[in-house]
Amino acid sequence: TYNRSFCLGRAIDSVLAQTFKDWELVVVDDGSTDRTGQLLESYSGRLRSIRQANRGVCAARNRGIAESSGAWVAFLDSDDVWIPGKLELQIQAALQHSECCVHTTNASLISEDGEESSLFAVNWYGDKGEAIEKLDRPLRWQIQHGVGRIQCLMARREPLVAAGMFRTDHRLPLFEDQD
Repeated sequence: TYNRSFCLGRAIDSVLAQTFKDWELVVVDDGSTDRTGQLLESYSGRLRSIRQANRGVCAARNRGIAESSGAWVAFLDSDDVWIPGKLELQIQAALQHSECCVHTTNASLISEDGEESSLFAVNWYGDKGEAIEKLDRPLRWQIQHGVGRIQCLMARREPLVAAGMFRTDHRLPLFEDQD
């Protein structure tokens, strides 16, 4: 998070409300100058807060990965929320497809005027209710159709670290997760 105290509480609360309870929550404060520090203190004991100098979203994600200890890593930006069963559904999928190292979900996109659409439908993944069980060539598919949202992603920690995590040697203002 970076200067998002106005919405960070909702994101944290959505993790605390998960039906799957065996998780750790690591929040990296990337040099915020607003009330983010005070907000994180109010969650003391329910999450691990790490403060670092402002180095950008990729460096913050990498720090969170490095500080985590779980076999799986799921991402949530400070202005987004998860529905209560998100982690439970993804863990169930991981157990059913043990050869996979990345799982993603659909998401609801809500515009400023309150109009809702499906991430999968917007990105040509399929209709709102359609499930994509397994992709044999996921990289090719992602290049053709565009990557999903980082807050929908759950990845095995070891391959993520082995792949070099997120690149921090560039200045992309948006879509750094796709890079």
